[in-house]
Amino acid sequence: MRQSRLVMVVLALAILLGAFAFVMLREDPPASSKPKLATRSPEAASSSSATLPVQTLPVQRRDLARTLTLPGNVSPWLRALCTPKCPATRNR
Repeated sequence: MRQSRLVMVVLALAILLGAFAFVMLREDPPASSKPKLATRSPEAASSSSATLPVQTLPVQRRDLARTLTLPGNVSPWLRALCTPKCPATRNR
């Protein structure tokens, strides 16, 4: 019993190790699926390093809430019948 359990554990670890090695050692995807990197000209690189004016707004603290109105009916899933178990309470 213990030996068969040990064999199963070793087999499971070998499968996991094989799957891990397959994922880590697989080849790179084809070049067509890789994103293309844009190359910049030297003129564009020097103009992008110049500072650009940026407009900023002051920070405002306010509540962020939205209400959503959806059509529909509210009804219970189950309905319970309330009947008295004592005969004295029936008269009320």
